[in-house]
Amino acid sequence: MHALKQRNTRKVRKEIKTVRANKNIRKGDIVQVIAGRAFNKTGKVLKIFTQSNRCLVEKVNMMKKHRKPTQQTPGGIDEKEASIHLSNVRLVSRGTTEAKASGSKKTAAKAESKTEKKTATKKAAKK
Repeated sequence: MHALKQRNTRKVRKEIKTVRANKNIRKGDIVQVIAGRAFNKTGKVLKIFTQSNRCLVEKVNMMKKHRKPTQQTPGGIDEKEASIHLSNVRLVSRGTTEAKASGSKKTAAKAESKTEKKTATKKAAKK
């Protein structure tokens, strides 16, 4: 009977697929909270948890953690971010919008060569 249970759980694990609630949001983006206690607060995404569809946003949804004193560290109350569900967050702007220098030079060179070809063909058509 025990072996039968193991086979069933393996089949169930294969069928489960994790789908992210909002695939547009990435680490480093600026987001705004649209629902919950931290409504209308904005911040930078620090981390995304894909399995639970949650994210950590900088200085948003703060919680207090009570630490017991040990020999290495003193006790006290620490504040840290709690996770927010991705459906309660809206993308405001991309954090990394700057293009790399090499990539922008290549695209600029391609654009110039295309315009040169067009002008050359127009001149040839006029003659």
